[in-house]
This record gives sequence, structure tokens and C-alpha cells, in this order.
Amino acid sequence: KTMHHEPTTQKQWVDCPRTLNSNVRGTRLVVPKYKNRPTVLQTASNPNGPLVVMLHGMRGCIEKLQSQTDIEELAPSWGVNLLWLSGAPLPERSWNTNNRCCGESGTRRVDDYAYIDAALKAARAAGLRPSRYVVVGKSNGAGMAVSVGCHFHEVFSVVVSVAGFAGVSCTRANLSLIAM
Repeated sequence: KTMHHEPTTQKQWVDCPRTLNSNVRGTRLVVPKYKNRPTVLQTASNPNGPLVVMLHGMRGCIEKLQSQTDIEELAPSWGVNLLWLSGAPLPERSWNTNNRCCGESGTRRVDDYAYIDAALKAARAAGLRPSRYVVVGKSNGAGMAVSVGCHFHEVFSVVVSVAGFAGVSCTRANLSLIAM
């Protein structure tokens, strides 16, 4: 399947609702202890296909990130599973990138690693056995993606950082990083 997507403008981006919209692509995944964080799993026909974990930007949400990309339409047809995660709602969603950034998540030192670990376990409990793990983030989520790749170096092999970065100490040589 080929992507034929014109660039979106900010006017086309979806606003973030207080609760998960029913038009989000994928199935709501219950992550114990994190019911205030919408988590959505999109499965491909092969549960052993790669798993791409998607992280939105500051004040973002799953709906907004899906409105800015075609990956939710294309990935399943390519045999790729998607796991859409949500930052802590304090009151606007953000990720704690190394206790320095961003928003209330950083100030309050929210343990986003624990949430991401629990979400990965929930995806495995739903039947996924990914051959490879990739983490993708935009803006504040991009910084978190770099942090996650370094922190979970035994799990993730690829990090994609879009419009953001985090200065972290990461000495793992076999982690592929794509930064845009």
C-alpha cells in the first residue's frame, strides 16, 4: 500500500478530548494502574510482526498524532503492530524526559518508564510477540523516545525522533537512531 497523503495544516489537526474518542483507530488496551492514560493497540495479521510504540508531543494525544500521520492506516497492511501511548494528564499530557522536561510531568518527576513497561506487558498479554521493537516520538514525545530507547536498551532496537531530542547518556552502540 502506498501513502498518498498531503501535508496537514494545524487547522486539520484534531484537538485532544478529555476522554478517548471512539474514532481512534485500534483497540483500547487496559494497562493496570494507568487507567487515566488512554492506550491503544492496533494489531496486524501477524502478532510476531514488529511493534512500533507511538509517543505524542506535549499537550498532545493519540487522536492528534493520528491526525498528523497515515501510519495508523498503513502499518497493519505492512504487518506492523502499533501501540499508541499517552503522557500523564497533569492537566495537559506530557512526558517526563529525564526529570528536566517537559511541563508538569518533568516537574513532578512522573515515572513514565513504569507506564511504558506496563503497556508493553499489556500488549504481550494481548497476544503480541514482536520480532522487533521500535519507538517513535514527536516533539516532547521524541525526547521521551530517545530516553526510552536508552533505558529499555534490551527491548528497543530503533528510535525515531521527530522534531525533538533529549540529551541523554546512552552508550549502547547497537541502537539505531533516526532524528528529524
